[in-house]
Amino acid sequence: MKESDLKGNLPEVEGRLAWFCSYVPEELIRAAGLRPYRALPSRNNSGSTGFLPANLCPYVRQAAERILKEENESQLRGAVVAHSCNAMMHLYNVLEREADLPVFLLDLPAAVNSYAHKYMLSCLEKLADFLNKVGGEISHASLLASIKMYARTAKNLKSSVEAEELSGFSFSDYLPGFINFEMMQAAQTRKRAKFNNLLKNKGENALDLPAEGAGVYILTGAQPHREIVDLLSTSKKGVFHEHCSGFRYWFKDYQGALKALEGKEAKFQDIRDRSRLLAFLTELYLGKPRCPRFYDNGYRKSLYRKLLETLNIRGVIFHNLNFCDYAHYDFIVIKKLMTEANIPVLNLATELSSGDSGRIRTRLEAFMEMT
Repeated sequence: MKESDLKGNLPEVEGRLAWFCSYVPEELIRAAGLRPYRALPSRNNSGSTGFLPANLCPYVRQAAERILKEENESQLRGAVVAHSCNAMMHLYNVLEREADLPVFLLDLPAAVNSYAHKYMLSCLEKLADFLNKVGGEISHASLLASIKMYARTAKNLKSSVEAEELSGFSFSDYLPGFINFEMMQAAQTRKRAKFNNLLKNKGENALDLPAEGAGVYILTGAQPHREIVDLLSTSKKGVFHEHCSGFRYWFKDYQGALKALEGKEAKFQDIRDRSRLLAFLTELYLGKPRCPRFYDNGYRKSLYRKLLETLNIRGVIFHNLNFCDYAHYDFIVIKKLMTEANIPVLNLATELSSGDSGRIRTRLEAFMEMT
């Protein structure tokens, strides 16, 4: 299906807009006639940068390097940086100063509550104003069509799974966490309509599902190092991706957010004005699996207890980015829970650089052999 065929007449894509955090609504970017493009870590990056200090988050340093050096800025129309941590604030400052691009800082609430919804809605309204200037005008029709297109991703995933008669799995609610890494990258960089067709055609091959009853590795922590992903993919075991390119990115409950907004079962076309669609996006993004950067009052513990009840976990691989405080604190929580459940945990701290590869391979191969 061509994007222009969608009801609501989505505007043609007129360039890419870079984003870095899974709390940036891609639906809003696409509604402005821009292609959302996530600047993901490069597998061949040395880890060095001349733009930010070495004692800052490696992902942020790589993101700055990619936008300012590697990417063709002429293809970028702008960037949206979510204020999800202090390192992202430094990224915003560098891009605003060094990049010949308009850059928007999307502030985020510190917790998820009724005040958070009001605050995030006001932030999305400002983001919409920014995108109107960088791309095209975001109308009710274009935003509605964009939301429907992104909601179709979840629908295609469910349809593919049902077609393969896999819906009987006890962990069906967690299927988005089993999307393989190739598909994760495609979703965050390609045009969404093309990706939806790719997902639909791939069917079960889009997933790293284990055999029924077999053990599962959980890959969690920060953005994954590609060396970790490649090694896990050869292990022939199911891999549950609980990170911000995995479950935290994929599991958005469109129907649940719609019901929460309207107070009843509803359809997207029941939302008659743009401001209500922005309120819907607020519900959707604050309702997805939370990043450790939120003060969550036990949310992360609760999630992992559910995973312990649902999955046959062989081991947890925690990717712990150097200089990331949120990852360090999250590791302490997960390590304690897994130790109590007698499940081994591997803590891999990296710089997201090619220089990490040998150490990752040695430690991860030993861990998989042990488990």
